[in-house]
Amino acid sequence: MGYFLTVIMGADEGRSHTIEGDQVVVGRSPSAQFVLADESVGWEHAVVARVDGKWTVNNLSAAGTRVRGKKITAPTRLAPQDEVELSPTCRLLFAEEQDASDRPSPGVLIAVGALLVLLIGVGAAYAVYAFSSTTNRPITPNHWRNAYVLLDSRLEQWTASGKMPPRALLLFRNAWRLEQVSDWVNSASNWEELNSLLLTQRESTITDDNLTLSESASPTQKALHVLMGYDRTAHATDFEWDTNNSYADALVWFARKRSTITRQLADDTGQSGKKKKKKGSK
Repeated sequence: MGYFLTVIMGADEGRSHTIEGDQVVVGRSPSAQFVLADESVGWEHAVVARVDGKWTVNNLSAAGTRVRGKKITAPTRLAPQDEVELSPTCRLLFAEEQDASDRPSPGVLIAVGALLVLLIGVGAAYAVYAFSSTTNRPITPNHWRNAYVLLDSRLEQWTASGKMPPRALLLFRNAWRLEQVSDWVNSASNWEELNSLLLTQRESTITDDNLTLSESASPTQKALHVLMGYDRTAHATDFEWDTNNSYADALVWFARKRSTITRQLADDTGQSGKKKKKKGSK
């Protein structure tokens, strides 16, 4: 019976690795058996191993690993369909390959195939639309978390090297933390203060442009969508997007959008002191 790991959330979503032998190391290291590009994953993050015929996972990273929602501190038993969380934005599924005896018979496959042919004609137009049109897909909380983790890491690097004032990183983290506890008013205030800082922060400290970060922001949110994992045609690890320019652009859009969203939530929930107008009222 074979087993495999599949990334079900994160920058590498959809990638799978069939486990050959008795263990597989997962991480960003080229020497790992299952190499991931996700920057939220450790260099050698975890090892999945077979011990006495039973599969276990053991954490190797300072960031920690969770199984079934609990942080592990020792080799932990894995069962098929268990989720392994490497980071808040990266999860793996441990699964069992289907045994040949459990597979449907050729007759059943032929019948299913005939049905699919019939359905394809009906659903072709919708399928083309669904796969070609990405602008109508909703942006989920996971998309925002993906971008937050990557931007936080880059902001920390910029702060450590003196390219950004420590205040920027503090505002960024505070605004996000306050969102997680639904303190929309104070979160919005932090995002707005960060936006003001970005209006004066010269990009020359990060890139070769002497404009402020806000002035140099692109008219689209392409870089932000790539960091979110929302843009399926590119990844944050691609050479074109793994640049200070792209991260600076994404940071501006991230702060702008979160500021608008949290301010609206503050108004809608009455936290801002404003009462939501009823329909028909003046």
